[in-house]
Amino acid sequence: MAKKKEISGNRKYILKHKDIAVVEVELDDSGSISAFGAVCAEEHLPVGTVSKKGIDFSGIKEWWNGRAIPASREGLKELLDALNMHLPQELLDKSFGLSLSDQYWICPASESVKWSEVNFFYNNFSEDVGNLLFSKIEAQDLNAISLFSPDNTSDGVLKKKWKIVGGKRCLIKGGSGDFRQKIANEVLASRICERLEIPYTNYEIVEVDGDKYSS
Repeated sequence: MAKKKEISGNRKYILKHKDIAVVEVELDDSGSISAFGAVCAEEHLPVGTVSKKGIDFSGIKEWWNGRAIPASREGLKELLDALNMHLPQELLDKSFGLSLSDQYWICPASESVKWSEVNFFYNNFSEDVGNLLFSKIEAQDLNAISLFSPDNTSDGVLKKKWKIVGGKRCLIKGGSGDFRQKIANEVLASRICERLEIPYTNYEIVEVDGDKYSS
């Protein structure tokens, strides 16, 4: 288990599980965790970062870096170039590290922000990052974009973006290969689950700028 490096800089945050303070962290200029402070709730650390041997601080760093958009994501290079960034981890603190896949986030140590005020499950978010990943924002609009988006933490290599449709959080996702079969597969899988009357997430095929996506 790697030893923790104590916090010394100014980019101090508290990793939280909803409103439960978990561990104090410091981010470097690349958006990665560079140091740790007090562990407040070991039992709420991410799965796989605690064992009988103790807390795996290097594992927490790896978990955090893996929270960013994968380097292999279609459209990521163009997004980073447009934002004058080098690594997807630089986007994480722009939206408190919030995700639509779990309830972890980072709260600035100097601020009193509540989970209910910022989480993407109940609060609106910007679609600008997703639109950039889909190459839908013109260069002259870049100075006005908002980076407060769950797209900063979306996983997977396929082109995708989150969108609020009728109050629901919908993931618009592309396929791969010449036939883009995964799009149809997800729709078919949801129809099979519907027939079998088992819990499922409904998928539909939607069109964006002339291309087909699953939603």
